[in-house]
Amino acid sequence: MHVTRVAHDAERTASRGGFAALLFALACAAQASDIVLEIDPASIVTPDLEAPAPLVEVNDIRETVALERTTIGEVSLGAIEVVPPLPQLVGTIVSARAAGMPFQSGAGEDPPVIYCDLRRFSIETPATLLYWDIKSRIDVVLRVGDRDREVSASAKARTWVYPSKTLLEQVTREALLDLSEKVEPALAELLSAPPVEDEEAAAEAGTETEPQP
Repeated sequence: MHVTRVAHDAERTASRGGFAALLFALACAAQASDIVLEIDPASIVTPDLEAPAPLVEVNDIRETVALERTTIGEVSLGAIEVVPPLPQLVGTIVSARAAGMPFQSGAGEDPPVIYCDLRRFSIETPATLLYWDIKSRIDVVLRVGDRDREVSASAKARTWVYPSKTLLEQVTREALLDLSEKVEPALAELLSAPPVEDEEAAAEAGTETEPQP
């Protein structure tokens, strides 16, 4: 009898929890709306307009685009749009960080082209009955010549109130600031590395000058 009572109590608790979760989701869904996040690139990085900057080409190769507010049960609260577009934001950051960096090029004095593959840029709001976690993650691959470097950046915040536009902009900006800091050492390494042809030529020259036994 005791076991049966516990089982009934557990079912009653689960039922109340499920009902509360449903009410929570419905209440949030009633506030659902698409939003536009406005991110000023100058708030992330300020380019040196007098410094020569390599050309940056951004390829958006994201397989999925996770830009949406959600609540319990993955109920959608509306789409998220970022202005300027995410590839443009990322390209601006990479270009500004590369400006003025010393570089070596195998094709004259012109700065080399920096290719940037945008693999992921997500803004998500997984929820529980008590709070939302606002998460933003950015994954890119930087490539100069035959060399490449992967860079990942992220930001996260927890809120016990509705995930507002202000909070979403704050977390997204923090993820972009993290990206700005992390691409700098990767770019410095890629731009200062000698071209592959020069490395091979140096290796061959070293081999030819070695004394024969």
